[in-house]
Amino acid sequence: MSTRPDSRQILRSEVQNSLSNIMQVESQLNWLSSTISYIDSMTTILPPRFEGLRRGGYVHRVNVEKKMEKLVENWNLIRLTTVPEIESLSGQLKGEISRLKDEGNVLLNRLGQQFSPEFVLGGEVSVFSSKVNSFVSRANGQIIQARKGLMEIRRDFEEIEKVVGDAENVLKAVASASFNLLENEHPLLCVSVKKLEPGEKRDGRVIVT
Repeated sequence: MSTRPDSRQILRSEVQNSLSNIMQVESQLNWLSSTISYIDSMTTILPPRFEGLRRGGYVHRVNVEKKMEKLVENWNLIRLTTVPEIESLSGQLKGEISRLKDEGNVLLNRLGQQFSPEFVLGGEVSVFSSKVNSFVSRANGQIIQARKGLMEIRRDFEEIEKVVGDAENVLKAVASASFNLLENEHPLLCVSVKKLEPGEKRDGRVIVT
């Protein structure tokens, strides 16, 4: 036999839903922060890694290296204005989030106290939900604007990081191979392969040069 939730449970659920919406905004702000840190690290790490590839005999992906250099240059310029604006926005929104969380937790605590008048709590929960909805709508609009440029830059750096990682794996495969490359022969990529024969399976690698 099912029982219908009482009015306090409904109010409690409404407050918890509002707090969950607030935490989603907080998660988006954390994404902004982590993305800035990621891009900063890539501008520092990728150029030396490309230099290491060249020293190791990897001569390909010149267009990717040039794209990386341009990305680093553009980010250093954009960072001067964009990052302070995002950090200011994050600080403001996080302050509001902290206050709304405190208010929501106070409401949850009062909803657990039977002596608190239910009709009063209902009004307070309604006001709180309205306040949170307004905040979430405004914050999401501001965050979407901040995400736009960062998302494209992050995606570009992720693509370059993958190219560099693949190239590093090629050089590692060449270094551990049982043969030497010919003069003026340069590795391009390394592919894992499996040779299937009747009753036998062999795993190996093919190095394309």
